[in-house]
Formats: sequence, C-alpha cells, structure tokens
Amino acid sequence: MITIFSSNVDGGVVQFAIQMVTTLTDLHEECICYLPENAKAYIPESIGDRIVGYSKVKTFFSRDERILKIAERVLEDKPEIVWYIDSSLLSSQLCCCLKDRVKQFITIHDPANDHPSYDKSIKNWVKSVLIHAVRKDALKSCYEIILLSPESLRVFNELYPQYSQKTQLFTLGAHLVSENEKKPPELIDFPDEFFLFFGRVDKYKGVGTLISTYSSWKRKKFRLVLAGKGVYTPSEIEDAAKCKDIKIINRYIEDEEQAWLFSHAVCLVLPYIEASQSGIIPIAYKYGVPVIVSNINGLTQYVDQDRTGFVCTENGDYSSAYDSVSAHYKEMSDYCKQYYSETMEWENNIKKLLEECQ
Repeated sequence: MITIFSSNVDGGVVQFAIQMVTTLTDLHEECICYLPENAKAYIPESIGDRIVGYSKVKTFFSRDERILKIAERVLEDKPEIVWYIDSSLLSSQLCCCLKDRVKQFITIHDPANDHPSYDKSIKNWVKSVLIHAVRKDALKSCYEIILLSPESLRVFNELYPQYSQKTQLFTLGAHLVSENEKKPPELIDFPDEFFLFFGRVDKYKGVGTLISTYSSWKRKKFRLVLAGKGVYTPSEIEDAAKCKDIKIINRYIEDEEQAWLFSHAVCLVLPYIEASQSGIIPIAYKYGVPVIVSNINGLTQYVDQDRTGFVCTENGDYSSAYDSVSAHYKEMSDYCKQYYSETMEWENNIKKLLEECQ
C-alpha cells in the first residue's frame, strides 16, 4: 500500500497528488490518497474510492492531538510507503509524527529560500521561518527526499549535503486536469488561438517582462492571455490596459478552463526571474504547446532550443522568439509531444523511482 498525502487545497500540487493515484492505479499498485476535505480538484470516477478527505489542521504545535489522530488514521491503512506530495507545514508535521513508524517520502518543490514575492509582511515572514524549521525536522524523519528537477536536486544537495544519500530525482509529467473543457467567460469574444501565461502571479514570475515585450512586439499575429490569480503592480496593470491584445484573468482557474486554455494555446510564455522547476511545462508539452522561457536553469533544462521552445536571455530576445513560434508552432507541436513521451510519462518515471527506492 502506498499512501499519497497532500495538505494543499487547490492548484497544481493537488492535481499532482490525484495524478499520482491515477498512475499508481494504472500500474496495479494498491494506493490511497489523503486530501483536505475542502480540496478543489477534478477526481476521475476510476479513483473516487481511493480519495480520503480529512479535516485540515492549522497549528504550529506538531504534537497537536488533531495531527496525532490523522497520523493514526494513516497508519490504519498499513501503508508500506507514505509519500508527501508537498512539504508544507501539515505534511512536514505529520512526517515528524510518523518517524520510524513507516517508510516516508517527502517532496521538496523549492529547495532554496522562498521565491521573491510582493507579500513580505512580518506575519508571513515569521510563518515562513517556522515552516522551514519544521521541514528541517521532516528531512531527518523521512526515508527519501524527492526533488522534481535536476536544478532542484543540485541546489538541495548543495544546501543539505548531509542528506545527499537519500535524495531522488523525479521528473514531473502533466498534472491531470478535467476531461471536459470550458472557455473562460472573459474570453468569449477572444480568438481561439493565443499566447498563454498560466499560473499563480507573483513577483518572481516576471509578468512585467511579458507585458512589456509583448506590447512592443511589432508583428503581432496572436493575442496574449495571462490566466491565474495573483498580484500585479499598478504599472503592469496600466501597461496591459494600454494594449488591446492582452487579456488578464486574475482569479482561480477551474480545471475545465485550464484544459481549454492549453488545448487552444499557440505557445506558453514563462518569463520567470527565478525557478526551481516548472510543473506547467509538462502540461504544455502534453498538449503539444511549445514554450518561450527566460534563461533560468529551472526552466531551460526542459527546453530543446528551436524544437520545443526558445530561451530568452535579454528582453530583446522575446520579439524574435514570438516571431519564430508564430511561424513554426505547428511543426514544434510534434516535437513537444515527442519530448513528453520520451522524458515525462508518469508511468515510466514512477516505476523508475520506486525501483530505485527499494
């Protein structure tokens, strides 16, 4: 029995957890998945009986009685492995509670410090410090530490060389989204082919670079959609408003809407200023969507230049990349699908990881 556990309530991590259960089921592995009761996600009927909802606990006291009850409930399933899909506070606390009682894997999405953000309140700073302290205890308690890209693995092993013997690389595939598609209402009068930015918006995502380089692009063939909830600066909002070809959808994107966006995108643009890896690139490749990315190791490691996408070192590179992808996106689509099947298929990567962790 493999138990998948997540303390996230929405977004890519929840989709990651559900995809893991779906793939393990396809591999005929006995498995179960714990998600918060209020988690927002599309759950296929085929795994509905494998999802267990629990009441999420928010406390900095790791021996809280409510956390101990969750720990005992997890052990009732007699799992051989408990795999935490995230290392957020509750997942790390549970890992500490189950130390030496079951083999545990913990997934680290961002091995270094938190990404640059617009939210730098004292409250969030204190919260971040406490979460990282608990996570360090979880690293001591687990059997394997899972990193999601070569860059993340490199950074983690530099920061925590004492754990290098129990780190494993696991390449992300495309997170499961709805089999149904729904066009976002904001795009009712928008063309059905466009450039796409997708994901939570924050300082490190570099959306200002995207808005400015797209606005100044002289040979616009496609419009631009930025989809995902987050924070835009006043200047970013003002610059986007000046360009009639830009549409911002600043809210949570439903799974059906995500499916529609990727099935109609010409390319995905990720102008990040920092990244450990991207769970968005595999989704793009699964749909046959090429990418345009900034020259950041966490992104470029998954780009075959001129075939699956383009890497931009300077702002001036974006215009030529926009031109190139506009002219060749249909041919590039086949390369993207081939790249995905060769390097990002879930079944192959999960089987490889489980074999290496025996």
